[in-house]
Amino acid sequence: MKLMLNLKTGFEQRLTTWKSMDDPSPGDYVLELNNTQGLSQYEVVQGHVNSKKNRTGQWNGVQFVGSPIVLSPPAVPVFVYTESEISFMFEVQERQLFSVAKLNYLGVLQLLVVNRSRSATWNAMIEFPSDPCDIYGRCGANAICNGSFCECVIGFMPKSPDEWTVLNFSSGCKRTIPLNCSKGEGFWEIENVKLPDQLEVMLYRSMSLDECKDKCLKNCSCTAYAISDIRGRGIGCLMWFGHLIDMRVLEEGNHVQTLYVRQSASKLDAIRDRTRRKIILVTFILSSIIGGLLLVGTALWGVTHKKRRIRTGGLEITKEDIDLPLYDFAAIESATSNFSNDNMIGFGGIGPVYKGNLQTGQLVAVKRLSKSSGQGLEEFKNEVLLIARLQHRILLDFSAVVSRRGENLAL
Repeated sequence: MKLMLNLKTGFEQRLTTWKSMDDPSPGDYVLELNNTQGLSQYEVVQGHVNSKKNRTGQWNGVQFVGSPIVLSPPAVPVFVYTESEISFMFEVQERQLFSVAKLNYLGVLQLLVVNRSRSATWNAMIEFPSDPCDIYGRCGANAICNGSFCECVIGFMPKSPDEWTVLNFSSGCKRTIPLNCSKGEGFWEIENVKLPDQLEVMLYRSMSLDECKDKCLKNCSCTAYAISDIRGRGIGCLMWFGHLIDMRVLEEGNHVQTLYVRQSASKLDAIRDRTRRKIILVTFILSSIIGGLLLVGTALWGVTHKKRRIRTGGLEITKEDIDLPLYDFAAIESATSNFSNDNMIGFGGIGPVYKGNLQTGQLVAVKRLSKSSGQGLEEFKNEVLLIARLQHRILLDFSAVVSRRGENLAL
């Protein structure tokens, strides 16, 4: 089933609601095509008062930008624009499926789908409007609907702050600094947005984005611009004159577009300065957090490393240095009868060597660093490491022994 406008005869196929759920006579709402300036969008219009209830947004080469999207839909939208006809339909992807586009008596557009091989129940795959932001002009002029709330475009403020405090947003927003077409004016980007309604617009189909910016900047009445066709790198210039009506935030990656809103030179400077301060603040906070984490990490590493380390005066021997049994000084004193001369079996450059008998019955040789030795802590440690790493039958049972009493060192 096709929604169609014949550009030569003016004949249009459109949807009209029933008067009520059980009265099929023509109702209050009509789904019709708006083709202003060659820009196509569908609108649900309340006929007896001729007011818009909602709109799909412009066709951007891929979809009607403000319409709901279903992942892996059973029916895909097909839009055709020729010299003689503009048409739109849903193309069913599987043979066992049937689809119907319906405008119910409340003015809600539905795409109903049924799988005749499994069920006779029609399921609504798409409903539009689906949330408060789909209601036409809910936030008034120059404001964006986000969730169920409204916010002014950057560079604008609520026109009636008292009404906004009670969540009546219909009065919209006004500029904080009026435009005067002076040097230095520019544009501020609003990403992932349903573009404003095509009330006062101009379309240039062959312009690039940069050309569109220059043309809008040279026209003092131009308030915003955007690319009209997002296919490929994007082409076509769409410019607005006057207020920006019926915008909303859309999900990222939903073939959405970026709107460039005109700002005064002073407002742009203020926005950039505020953004710069935010970046500095965020950088400072992140740097503080990272610095704090590094400090805590260093402290924890130090505590852990200290626990794995045995200190001997100014000498440190760690488990990374040797992988051998460690004994305290008291055990060595006992084994050597308190370093008795009777147990002395030799004397070297480091100091005397004693025979010792551990509590386990194992005989050991103990070398003690002498205070009168010409060698110091570093040489003692080097000898400990050297002997520990030697592989010799005489040194198979080597044990490193260090003192915890001042400068008393033994190995």
